[in-house]
Amino acid sequence: MIIKQNKQYELHATLQRYNDQHSLTLSQRWPKALRPHQRQILQVLLSDAELATFAEFLATTGETT
Repeated sequence: MIIKQNKQYELHATLQRYNDQHSLTLSQRWPKALRPHQRQILQVLLSDAELATFAEFLATTGETT
């Protein structure tokens, strides 16, 4: 899913379940660059409780702009 998008780049997030944890990956993509490319910037494993805390943070105080 796209988290943030502007004229220069896009910030993507993917979430996959691995047994009792979730793999959250953030990557940047520059689709309109002279040489379009993508770069992974973060990958972290989260438990159900950690993911819930992170989701609550994003919903209440996190910024997406």
